[in-house]
Amino acid sequence: MRLRIDQKKCIGCLKCMDACRKINNSPEPRIFISKNESTESYKITYCTMCGICEKVCPVKAIDRKKGVIDINPDACVGCKTCYYMCPFGAIEMISRQSTHYVKIIAQKCNLCEKNNFVAVCAQACPTGAIVQIAAISAE
Repeated sequence: MRLRIDQKKCIGCLKCMDACRKINNSPEPRIFISKNESTESYKITYCTMCGICEKVCPVKAIDRKKGVIDINPDACVGCKTCYYMCPFGAIEMISRQSTHYVKIIAQKCNLCEKNNFVAVCAQACPTGAIVQIAAISAE
């Protein structure tokens, strides 16, 4: 599965971000909308599942399953290598409370694994700027 994004259709309503926060029970969304003030347009920043983060992770905390790249939060050491190497800016570093300390880990879109890979951002988008599509994979 993949997301098809049409930046021109985005109206900046942020419904995708709200749906993402809710499904992941997180204050931070895994898809981001930003406004270009000079052009009055919006940009959707999202994970394309390109796999660069998976290749550069020094502890192998990132892997691809069923075509979806995901980060294992328990294995992530917070080194930020994936964060710096992501060509799309789709990885965020977040604080995660552990038993005795706060751990900084990487987080990115996993196409709503908790929702059986049905992307809630696409369901919430009123304009069709975000659409979930099936992808042919060589894996």
